Amino acid sequence: MKKKLKNRPYYKRKLDEVFSLYVRQRDGQCVQQGLSNCAGGLTAGHLITRVWESTRWSEQNVFGQCMGHNMKHENDPHEFIQWYISEFGLETYEELYQKARDHSTHYSRSDLIDLIKVYKNKLN
Repeated sequence: MKKKLKNRPYYKRKLDEVFSLYVRQRDGQCVQQGLSNCAGGLTAGHLITRVWESTRWSEQNVFGQCMGHNMKHENDPHEFIQWYISEFGLETYEELYQKARDHSTHYSRSDLIDLIKVYKNKLN
């Protein structure tokens, strides 16, 4: 019997979950901890908002952040952007910013399923 596929939003949520676990495991701590005091548990902080699918699951856009830094950059992204530029350079930030605005990127249900498998494997 063939397994029925779920809808695309289901797979987006599942990818969000496994990708977040991967990022938190990869970084192991808040990448901004040396800049100011950390508060709360480790989260997966998106430099550029998750709204843009072209960078939503990009390892170059998401980093381990304590809950305090993640909440702070939602309203005041300057410190996080400055951290990123100091780590990777202004040119890399500009490339990521442009990639985020690439409206041609669309992940199909099968793309999402494939990415879920990739990040599950990276966790193991």
